[in-house]
Formats: sequence, structure tokens, C-alpha cells
Amino acid sequence: MVSQVLSADSHVLEPPDLWTTRMQVKFRDRAPHLVHEYNGQRGDFLVCEGLRPFNPTSLGNAGIPPEELEKFSHGGYAVCRPGSWDPVERLKDMDFDGIGAEIFYCGYGMAMFSHPDDAFQRDAHRAYNDWAADYASYAPTRLFPIANISMTDPAEDLKEVHRVKQLGCRGIFVSNDPLPERRYDNPMWEEFWTVVEAYDLPVNIHILTRQGGPQVGPNPIVDGVVLPVPAFKTIAEMITGGVFERHPQLKIISVENDIGWIPNYLKRLEWYSCQCIYNVWYCKELQYRLC
Repeated sequence: MVSQVLSADSHVLEPPDLWTTRMQVKFRDRAPHLVHEYNGQRGDFLVCEGLRPFNPTSLGNAGIPPEELEKFSHGGYAVCRPGSWDPVERLKDMDFDGIGAEIFYCGYGMAMFSHPDDAFQRDAHRAYNDWAADYASYAPTRLFPIANISMTDPAEDLKEVHRVKQLGCRGIFVSNDPLPERRYDNPMWEEFWTVVEAYDLPVNIHILTRQGGPQVGPNPIVDGVVLPVPAFKTIAEMITGGVFERHPQLKIISVENDIGWIPNYLKRLEWYSCQCIYNVWYCKELQYRLC
């Protein structure tokens, strides 16, 4: 009988001083920082110019009844489980839940993919990667970090891939919806995919990591419903662009994008592949990659 399980999609809630202490000095005056009230709203907020203010309780509210969420949001970091940023406490929570090991992703760092300053964004991700490696080092057989890669500059991002491989990160976390000039079937990424494939680093495509602005806008219900769509488009572009033909060992993980949409999208991809005189191989490859 299985007594412990592996969590394949866990998250951390980064400590509030991560970026103000770990980013390069030239960026620290703009780094995400903690304020205890924002525009009259009570609670803690991580604030960074170019991004929406972030209330940490939105990632730390498991088990809180819906009718109590607003009150809970006023408590800030103090009411969130410390295991979100403290590995000692994390292991206690994992033991309580019967979790043997966790693959973990960033928390607030997801929003950083939409920061408009590319150099700033890359350094913010680098700072997170350093912290995540330190966090995981407390229990390296139970905590497996996935590194953030900004996907803004192939040469600079490739340097970070080399670095996080040495740090012991188990995969990379990329934008689910890169800007038009940076789509992943663009030849500019060819060397990048070659190295990632050689390192056997799975590429994780997760919701809420859009470049160019937040993925959830004024209609959160509809935006929430279509959250998986960018991941499908991104993966389908890599398939039709021949990325997996050139890199057959490249691993893509669709994270938190659900799976119910896959049969319908497979059908549509097959139909339009035929209509557009594409080889039906693409449909078989999509079926292989997603199923």
C-alpha cells in the first residue's frame, strides 16, 4: 500500500525580503517589497512597479472557507503557513499530509514573467532561483526546485540554464504565453532547446505566466475558464514548428492546465492540419506529447 505520495505541482510563497536582499544592487530600489497597506486596503502586499500588488494570502488560504477569505486576507504573512518559505516547517507539513517529496514552483514569481523590464525580470528570476536552491538544500531528497527562466533573451537565458543545472534544479519554468517575437518555435531558441534537451531538464509550462501583462483581467470568470488556452497554443506551435522533430528528447510538462480540453483540441488540430496541408504527423505527435 502506498503510504506517501509525490506532489508534482507544489508552490512556495516567497519570503517578503527575497528580492530586496538577493537582486543586484542596481535593481533593489525597484525590487518587490512588502507594504502593510495598499490604497486603503488592509493586509500585506508585495509591491513592484509594473506589476499588480500581490496579497500573499491568495497563495496561503488553503482550508479557509470562502466566506472568511476577505477577513483572512487582512492577516498578511502572519496568517500564512510558514512552511511556504521555511523548509523546516515545510517538512512538518509534508509529514502531516503524508507527502514524501515535492516538486515545487514559485509563487509571486509567476507574475514576474509579465514585468516590462527584461533585464530586471531576468535578475528577479535569478534571485528566486538562488533562494529556491537554498530552500531545497535543507532536504534535497524531498524538495525538488524548478528554476524560473525568463525567456526574454536566448543568450542570457542560456547562461541561467547552465547555472541552475549546477545549482541542482530539476527542471525549468517558462512563460506559458511569450510575446509574438519570442514564440518557442522561433529559430532564435534553437541553441537553447539543444542545451535543455542535453541536460534533460523538463520544460514546465504553467498557467498565469504570460509575458506582456497579467492573464486575468476585468472578467476573472471568463479569464479563469480559458487559462489553459495559452499552454495549448504554445505547445502546438512547438509541434507544428518542428521543435520536437529536432529535439526528440525534449520534455514538456503542462502544469495546472487540466486535461479535459485535450481530445477536442486534438480533433481540431488534426482537422486544420489536413485543411492546411500539414502532415498528419503533427497530430500524432501532439497526441504523444499530451497523452
